[in-house]
Amino acid sequence: MTHAPTPTVLEIWTDGACKKNPGVGGWGAWLVWGKYTLELYGGSALTTNNQMELTAVIRALSAVKRPCPIIIHLDSSYVKDGITRWIHGWKKNGWRTADKKPVKNGELWQELDRLVSQHQIDWRWVKGHAGDPGNEKADALANLGVEAARGERPEKLSRKGGIRSPHHLQSIVFSVQFFFSQRAVSSGVEHCLHTAGVTGSIPVPRTRFLQRA
Repeated sequence: MTHAPTPTVLEIWTDGACKKNPGVGGWGAWLVWGKYTLELYGGSALTTNNQMELTAVIRALSAVKRPCPIIIHLDSSYVKDGITRWIHGWKKNGWRTADKKPVKNGELWQELDRLVSQHQIDWRWVKGHAGDPGNEKADALANLGVEAARGERPEKLSRKGGIRSPHHLQSIVFSVQFFFSQRAVSSGVEHCLHTAGVTGSIPVPRTRFLQRA
């Protein structure tokens, strides 16, 4: 039996959503390692769209266990331009802008900068809501995060056992649907990925791999 070669690049699609700006929001990330995927989402009762876009990338990279080549697809010019262009000046100025004002969302940017330094990342902007399958997937996950932040039970995941009850916290983070197969473990998938951490006191649900069709 011939096995598919182990993939060499981890692909990630991220997205953020905010129903009012500021307001209730959510983030989503879809990680793809060959035939295996990891879905992550979460939300906050009071946030901004930019904060959710940043959080999506941060949570995705937090799920990566060790350095590896990564392609990140995102529809946020704010995040892409910030991490590839603006951040150099911010760091030089002590995390202040050219006019000496503190960088907005500075703590998130500093955390993203720390995570990015661990990997070789190719940042790729995609147009949102334009039919890109990965972007649509991340958008759907971000909207599940919005539902969770509102205290609603996303039907799709409640049927799969991903969420047992809503949690009302300032920041609600769910780590769900880490799809599992024995071959995924033996072929080294877990060497690159692990379950993303959960903030606050929310217990991490048991996670699993699943081979994509």
